[in-house]
Amino acid sequence: MAITDQPRYGYRGGGLDVSRHFFTVPAVERYIDLLAQYKFDYLRLHLSDDQGWRIAVPGLPALTGIGASTQVGGGAGGFYTDAEYRQLVAYAAARFITVVPEVDLPGHSNAALTAYPGLACPGDAKAQPYTGTDVGFSRVCTGKESTYTFVDQVVGALAAMTPGPYIGIGGDEAKTLSAADYTHFMARAAALVRQHGKQPLAWDDAASVGKGSPTLLGVWHPASQQPPGLDAQIGTAVKDGSKLVMEPADRAYLDQKYDATTQLGLQWAGFVSVQKSYSWDPDTYLGISLPAGAVAGVEAPMWSETLRSTDDLSTMLLPRLPALAEVGWTPAAERYWDEFQQRLADQAQYWQAQGLPFTRTTDVPWK
Repeated sequence: MAITDQPRYGYRGGGLDVSRHFFTVPAVERYIDLLAQYKFDYLRLHLSDDQGWRIAVPGLPALTGIGASTQVGGGAGGFYTDAEYRQLVAYAAARFITVVPEVDLPGHSNAALTAYPGLACPGDAKAQPYTGTDVGFSRVCTGKESTYTFVDQVVGALAAMTPGPYIGIGGDEAKTLSAADYTHFMARAAALVRQHGKQPLAWDDAASVGKGSPTLLGVWHPASQQPPGLDAQIGTAVKDGSKLVMEPADRAYLDQKYDATTQLGLQWAGFVSVQKSYSWDPDTYLGISLPAGAVAGVEAPMWSETLRSTDDLSTMLLPRLPALAEVGWTPAAERYWDEFQQRLADQAQYWQAQGLPFTRTTDVPWK
């Protein structure tokens, strides 16, 4: 017998937020193992947010000395040393997974501001350690040249530690910036990534940048919550050369509750059942005409506002992670929900043998 198979998309990613709750190296390695089991090939590590900064940067000791000391709900936080980060990169590479480090700017920057108050604009309130879950309140000062010196230093350190082609620069929910200030910052940040020999990845908010926009745009807004004009901006960015990583929250955010009985997770994007994670087409989700090859792939983000342990992660990932894996691998015309349900149910025996908790959802005929 000869079997020929290949994935629909070259980029099939899992995302892990280690900023809101910190996850140790062994915990991240366990997550990498699960990604590898379902042939994902990218891991986006969300290394900074309002609640914590999680990566050591030479010459900027306060980022981890101060910025890493908090997390949602309190607690010690934590960070990865250069050696620990390189260990994760190597562990992932041995399993054919490329790490994409992400620092979230110019919003989601409270932890950086607590470490280096000079990143703030004159007149802004002094940043305080934050352990809540609100978004959109923080900003670095986009009009200061010293801000771009900071970005250059951080990006340079990440580039030196990361053999993969991409560095994430965030760009989402920068609600305190004007459109002009936001566009100016994102264009300069993307250019700095390119100067360090990498390609910038940002959230779909950055589709407004125009020429010089990030190489990859993560499409996260649910169709029902899309800001006016975003689809047109995304279409223009694609024409200018950007590619899309499809990860809409109502299909791919695996931190969202399965249904009303789910104990963990959030539900701002609505309930995300296994069937919702499986039954969609990344090429047509936006409802706008895209040229062939515009979609680079899919990603399954895992945000950690309510998730504190590897068991928490496993419970929310399984059984939806295999659904996203198949969306990334198999053309939509060759996917059938009724048939997939049966194959997914068969996976339970393997998870049990591995000691992986999972959610027995009502839309899968478990055996």
